[in-house]
Amino acid sequence: MLVASPEVPVENGQVRSVGGVKWQLLRYVEKLGTFIRVRDRSLLFRFSDATTGLGIAHHPWVQWADVIHIHWVQQSFLSFSGLHDLLQLRDKQFFWSLHDLWPLTGGCHSPYVIRGSETELCDRFLHGCGCCPLLGSHRSDDHAARHFARKSGLPLERVHFLGVSHSLVGQAQASPLVSQVSYLPNFYDPELFYPGEEVAEKSVRLLFVAARLDDPVKGLDLLRQVLEECCHLSEAFRHRAKLTCIGTLKDPDSLRHWPVDVEHHDSIGQESLIDYYRSADLTLSTSRHETFGLTLLESLACGTPVCAFAVGGIPDIVRDGQNGSLVKPYDTSEMARRLVEFFDQRRTYTTAELVQSVAPFAEPTVLRRLVELYGL
Repeated sequence: MLVASPEVPVENGQVRSVGGVKWQLLRYVEKLGTFIRVRDRSLLFRFSDATTGLGIAHHPWVQWADVIHIHWVQQSFLSFSGLHDLLQLRDKQFFWSLHDLWPLTGGCHSPYVIRGSETELCDRFLHGCGCCPLLGSHRSDDHAARHFARKSGLPLERVHFLGVSHSLVGQAQASPLVSQVSYLPNFYDPELFYPGEEVAEKSVRLLFVAARLDDPVKGLDLLRQVLEECCHLSEAFRHRAKLTCIGTLKDPDSLRHWPVDVEHHDSIGQESLIDYYRSADLTLSTSRHETFGLTLLESLACGTPVCAFAVGGIPDIVRDGQNGSLVKPYDTSEMARRLVEFFDQRRTYTTAELVQSVAPFAEPTVLRRLVELYGL
């Protein structure tokens, strides 16, 4: 495994960093260029260029390999020229996991436009981009269109794309850049994520997890609205509910003066996160879009049901009424009704049912499928 970050732990000599100072400088150069184009700093993380990057085509491990599997290579890891040189190598099989839609767009990671309470899919990536709403552009030949044109010049016909959700697979099948795509979900390690002992508490313990809590895509504003409606429906809920939010927060005021008690933790270790999964009564997601929904998968593996909007890859994981609640996007009133119903009636799911519902996502099962795709 070749990675850009110089801080990644080395395991048995099988992980090697190709980053270092050069990569860190390239990242700053790319961020500056992106800032000039995007202008809104809050949107910088939603767009990546590929004008700068590292060259790995001649790395000994790349030369040795029969299979090259590309994952998330933005932020100056692989540039257009680096990708071109890599994909030109002979006698290699190439796979590229779609962890988001960046490989198929004019630079955005998630082609969804958020305007107030409305969230719409921008389908320009199916036709070459241009007039990019993220860039605030009204030109058909804008930077996003040029970015897309450079991707179309890559030998992507040599790549077998792997979508981590059926939603991503469907979008990739409609893309003019894709020749072959298969479904291969993300997975969880059943030796780490498994149920613990039940904790008896009188409070209603709700869990909300995101890398960045106030990323608009994660719908923190929708979560607040849901809980306000819950408290309007049930005074008992107002007094008993306790929300734990885990993830970074740029605006500390985002979690002040909420309708229920809120506990916040920045990024925490995996063991602590697993403990929170196990001790929660319900894990929530109010995301406007999710390519997969890993936190929901991990929660179910730990024996805790979930409640989420039916967006992106979430319906692959959540079965309404079987392992939680799947709510029509973005019906906060319906989600509030479901939450109050869950706690008023104490609808129960057996731990065995919850764990069994995510058995297809267990690491051994997914990796067997990956080996089949490799043809080994």
